[in-house]
Amino acid sequence: MNISSKQEARVFDVKKAENRKNTVSARISTYEGKTKDEKAKYSSWNAAFVGDAYDKATELENKDKIILTNAKVENNYDKEKEKLYLNVTIFDFELLGEDE
Repeated sequence: MNISSKQEARVFDVKKAENRKNTVSARISTYEGKTKDEKAKYSSWNAAFVGDAYDKATELENKDKIILTNAKVENNYDKEKEKLYLNVTIFDFELLGEDE
């Protein structure tokens, strides 16, 4: 799935990827709406910042809020571990101010 509209996300655990060149890895959290109990519901994703997003991502700090402007969601299966992984590859984003 390709994300080209504006999706807000909060960033956590930002670090340069050890096993991939020009890649910053992080966790992102996105708001998904409310539960039946009217509590906020969030999803957490593994994310890789590449391309135009790489240089900007090196400046990100824990809990920064961003808007994804170009990203892709991938579903990868590891045959050896027999495990399915969902990853978000972020090609570009905008940093939101603290009061946005």
